[in-house]
Amino acid sequence: MKGSAVVQGLKAWASKLHPQLPLSTKESHRLLTALTSSFRQHLDEVHPRTAVEDGKQKPGNGGVSKTSAHAMHSSATLADKHLASVLMNPLLTKGSGRVKKADQDFANAQVELQKNPAKDPVSLLEEYHEKGDATVPIARLCLEVFKKSLEGLSEDAQQKAITECEAGRRTLLWLWKSEQYKKAAFVDDLVFMELLVPFLMKEGHEEYIWEWIKLDQALTEGENQYKGVQRTYHRYRWKGRLLRKIIEANLGPPNRERKSADVALATYFRACKLRLSAPDGDQMRWLPLGQASGMLSRVFTSPDYDYRHTDPVMYEEFIDTIRHSQDGIETYQAIKMAMLWLHHPTKPIAQPAFSFWKLCFEDPRPKWVAFGQSVRNGPVEVEGTKELNWYTMMTKAASLLQEEGCHEEAAWMEARILDTFPKTARQYLQLDLRQHREERKERVVRKKHDNTEPAVLERIPFPIFAGTV
Repeated sequence: MKGSAVVQGLKAWASKLHPQLPLSTKESHRLLTALTSSFRQHLDEVHPRTAVEDGKQKPGNGGVSKTSAHAMHSSATLADKHLASVLMNPLLTKGSGRVKKADQDFANAQVELQKNPAKDPVSLLEEYHEKGDATVPIARLCLEVFKKSLEGLSEDAQQKAITECEAGRRTLLWLWKSEQYKKAAFVDDLVFMELLVPFLMKEGHEEYIWEWIKLDQALTEGENQYKGVQRTYHRYRWKGRLLRKIIEANLGPPNRERKSADVALATYFRACKLRLSAPDGDQMRWLPLGQASGMLSRVFTSPDYDYRHTDPVMYEEFIDTIRHSQDGIETYQAIKMAMLWLHHPTKPIAQPAFSFWKLCFEDPRPKWVAFGQSVRNGPVEVEGTKELNWYTMMTKAASLLQEEGCHEEAAWMEARILDTFPKTARQYLQLDLRQHREERKERVVRKKHDNTEPAVLERIPFPIFAGTV
């Protein structure tokens, strides 16, 4: 779907989200009166009138009295000074001393929301849209304020407020109507997406996101410095980012009560199926999955999360998506698979990790020699974060190899640990090996005594091949 067809598609969904009803003359007059009264009230709060200004003026011959003229001049001067103090704030001014209109509008929106905390924040976004001044930063601000207003409420009260306000639906409607979604301010603002997507899902509008993802829109390609297939994926990066936010919302926060990632995995597999079921040459063949798969990998291997009730079959299917990655980075695939198998929810195994370390220390190919050297240099940066602590990964694998009865492999691992991290290993190796064994035992006990049942889902058939770029 291209060009005008794409625009018509968005307009059709927008009409479903919010059928437009024109204001009557009476309603328009009431709105103008309310806005005027509000402005006067705010001005009086900032600049209270003096006793002279409050006194009754004697009627004249149609002219303005000297006292009245002075009061008007004084109020105007004070208002000008107040606006100047806001606009010349160091936080807003640039080196030239000039303030961009977008920055000025954002500052004004902040002031309005602070002065009227009871105001529906999304209505402010809608007001700015009517003036042609709404921007993604203002939309983000409004969603942040609304999210803040939910703090301290019970789960039911939060859902009630979300349903009544419809902050997600109204913001999405604005995004489409204003065509701000075409700009880098939207595509590259992950915080805005992180606020918008969960609200849409809690309001029951997740399908709108999926239909949007299916559209052929290459947004804000800009100075695309990538080459080959990465260049094409970059054009559709907004899709991968929205997908990641859907999956993150399905995962929920760390240490939540439900210890299953089945819903999040089902969402990921749905995206895999969309990509693989697309005909050759279709833009959905370029649906980016790398951000979502990378985030899930980190979650499953992070101590901050515990998904011990995740369906083991779904978990292994997810590992298979790493193995069939199209990015061609063999070392990256091997790390992820080894880590995921070490953290399997029911039957962790160490053989993939052992195979990985054998390659790192004994394979003569340049890429593995370089990787082995990076291990000796400490943690490496993967996807923007130093997420891999080699020592921890190696000791976890060595302790599991001992449990599995693979004593020769375990001894080889321990020797490599001592060679690579001599200072740390001499002091802590045996202690850390015991600690990893105890952690696995405690995990088994927790699983047996945990009464939480995994979610019952309609299984989505897993495709034979799924890329994770």
